[in-house]
Amino acid sequence: MTSKTLYIVRHGKSTWDYQEIKDIDRPLKESGIQKTITMANQVAAAGVPGIIYSSPAARAMHTALIIAREINYPVSKVVINDLIYTGDTNDLEALIRKTEDIYDCMMIVGHNPMVSELANLFLRNPVDELPTSTCAAFCFSALTWEDVHARNLISEELFTG
Repeated sequence: MTSKTLYIVRHGKSTWDYQEIKDIDRPLKESGIQKTITMANQVAAAGVPGIIYSSPAARAMHTALIIAREINYPVSKVVINDLIYTGDTNDLEALIRKTEDIYDCMMIVGHNPMVSELANLFLRNPVDELPTSTCAAFCFSALTWEDVHARNLISEELFTG
C-alpha cells in the first residue's frame, strides 16, 4: 500500500502583550514554546515529514523551526508560504495538491481558522478549533497528493503539547 501523511499544525500560543507590533510579528509565549516541544516529540515518534511549509508570521515560523529542530529536520529547508497567512482553506488544499509526490509526508504550520477548517475536512469527528501547539496527523491511501481525500483516509491522530 502506498500512502501519504499530512500533518496540520496550529502554531504555539502567542502573546498579545505588545500592542505596538503588527499581527504578523507577534512572538510565541514561553508556554507556547514548551508545548510545541512536547508536541514535536510526539510527531518525531510518528514520522518525519519530507517537507514543512510555514506561514510567514513569526509565531508560525518559530513553531515550525522548533518542530524542525526537535525532529532533526533541516531548519534551512522549511518553506515559507505567504498563502498560509493570507489565504484561505482552498489555498491550503491547493498547496497540498501541488506538492511534489516525491514527498510521502508533509507538514503545514499555520493559523486558525484555516488549519482547523482544513483538519475538519478529514477528521471523522470535527472540532470547533485545534488548540495551539496541536498537530492533526492524517494518513491516506494515496499515490499522489492529488489523491488525498477524506474517502481515502486510513488513520488520524492528534498530537498536543
